[in-house]
Amino acid sequence: MKIPELTVRPCLPADCERLAELLVVQNKIYGRRESVQGVTERLKRPGFDPEKDLFVTESDGSIVGYAWSTIEETISRIHLHGWISPDYRRKGAGRKLLNLVSGRAKERGMASIHTGVYQENRLARDILPKLGFSYLKRYIEMELEVRTLSPDKLDMAVRTCRQLDGSEEASLAELQNRAFHNHWGYNLYTYDTFHFDINLNNRSYRDIIVSTEGSRITGYCWTEVSEYYGPTGTTKRGTINMLGVDPELQNRGIGRTVLTAGLAYLKGRGVNHVSLSVDAVNRNAWRLYRSSGFTECGSILWYGKTVRQETGTR
Repeated sequence: MKIPELTVRPCLPADCERLAELLVVQNKIYGRRESVQGVTERLKRPGFDPEKDLFVTESDGSIVGYAWSTIEETISRIHLHGWISPDYRRKGAGRKLLNLVSGRAKERGMASIHTGVYQENRLARDILPKLGFSYLKRYIEMELEVRTLSPDKLDMAVRTCRQLDGSEEASLAELQNRAFHNHWGYNLYTYDTFHFDINLNNRSYRDIIVSTEGSRITGYCWTEVSEYYGPTGTTKRGTINMLGVDPELQNRGIGRTVLTAGLAYLKGRGVNHVSLSVDAVNRNAWRLYRSSGFTECGSILWYGKTVRQETGTR
């Protein structure tokens, strides 16, 4: 079958629903259930402009690929996420999309473009160096089955933790920034972006489990529940998005307690399979997860490309 000519261009308002439909298809390929509503909601994230930060590949009136560039100003990078439908790969669209993203990075004064790919994605790993990307670092994927954990330990952790209250969002955003400001790839949250991210249609601030001393939040476990396709229908899976402890209160067992309470919360929501990602060089976090029952199941490899800013002439 001859593939119609591909057009690569910035996203237009009329593209948003068709793009959302493409992401629904993409997620289904990888087993995850996504909705058009869920995708279009993410297009409204504070600071994100779909007409400037999102680029699409079009063929014969259909959106068949995209490059989603998130501006992360505090670390001067663009976090790039993209995908092209299998039938339209190796046609030059990837390079053209990257050129548009690079132009956006220069426009915003960003120093680099970073993207993460699964280790088993040989196609991406082969193509990225040809597009000027270099390998940066590895994140370890880990998983756990909650049913293997001691009910007594889960119950004990639950008694010492609770769900976040909506009035505490600003305090938690400040704590997270203090806990992760010097971690690789962490872009500082504003209150608006934090509020948006924890209250998406499939999320709630109540999914964040916290430990406290009086009114002070000492640690937290940010959980999420997603639906995946299985052989007999959909099933729920849990994710630990973030686990943090007040930097002034390290080495007191708070991280282990709030992690266990988060797993108990996910169990209560009907989840058995839970996954997370951890920086391979963060051995303290890796040891915590390993000793809590998580096992390694894969890797995400991060690649980066330096953006050459234009210099003026006199």
